Amino acid sequence: TLDAFGLDASGLDASGLDASGLDASGLDASGLEVGALDAGALDATPLDAPSPDAGRPDAGPAMPLLPLGCTRGALPSSVSLPMVPMVATPPETRIVSAIDTDALTMALATAMPGDVIELEPGVTYRSAYVVSRGDVTLRTRGIDDVALPTRIGPADAPSLARIVTGGALSSLTIDASNVRVSGLEIATDALDAPAIVRTTPGSSDILLDRLYVHGSPLRNVRAGIEIDGPRTTVRRSDVREIHAMAGPRPAILLFTCGGPIAIVDNHLEAAGEGVVLGTENALTAASSPHDVAICQNHVTRSLTWYPLDASYAGIEWPTGPLIGLYNGERVLVAGNVLERAWESA
Repeated sequence: TLDAFGLDASGLDASGLDASGLDASGLDASGLEVGALDAGALDATPLDAPSPDAGRPDAGPAMPLLPLGCTRGALPSSVSLPMVPMVATPPETRIVSAIDTDALTMALATAMPGDVIELEPGVTYRSAYVVSRGDVTLRTRGIDDVALPTRIGPADAPSLARIVTGGALSSLTIDASNVRVSGLEIATDALDAPAIVRTTPGSSDILLDRLYVHGSPLRNVRAGIEIDGPRTTVRRSDVREIHAMAGPRPAILLFTCGGPIAIVDNHLEAAGEGVVLGTENALTAASSPHDVAICQNHVTRSLTWYPLDASYAGIEWPTGPLIGLYNGERVLVAGNVLERAWESA
């Protein structure tokens, strides 16, 4: 079932959905198993099953993703399918406990390949953090696929560690390869904030999994997550309270990222686009977003931003399309719920 969207299997049978998920497209309720797709359907390999090549910058091409209800033979030969990145699986050789802000700063500065840096549930870490060393995992202690097996949201916040900054920098910047960030609340309380989470052009093979990323109701936030590096997956996350009076304001911004990129099974709530690809200015072929899969997401807006709704909070944030494509190649948008699109004054 898709109860997060208020939909059930019986209401979407005609679209190929049943109680088992979206098997005709190679997607299922647990997310996207990259590297296990073939020309027909999805292999039964679990989502987090390790691959000998997963997370390696030299891992070679990912596998093609088929549109909903299609097989490769049903598509014209001229159709070029998007590719999806391997799920980042850094080795886990040492657990490093970061009990407070200073401990987290030290753990990130001295991280070794294979480190799992665990933050404490319910603790706030107030700084702008940079992950500059690769092959590491950053997560809340005790949060795994057993404790939180599905997409998270605001109700899960009490059990998560919280990273927040009030300055002009992103709360979390990733400038390394083969990094997994999982089970965290990441926020900003700056008056005019940049992207809350950002991956740099020097990053690759990044997994952002089960993150609750948000701004605040009365303040400008330029983007929830900005992706500037290739081979990145965002899944099972919740991004909301993204709005600004000027400039970009998407939940997820794919900027100079190249590809492949997967945006799968997320709640995306922004006054601007839920996902936007590229910019209004042309990019080089290498940096322009390509091989992008946007699947099984709920893209919406808060009615507190809509002047004609009873819950209107008094600020009419400028809006845009729910999904924006300025430039990009081989982009698949499938199996999403898109709602609450209106034009601001």
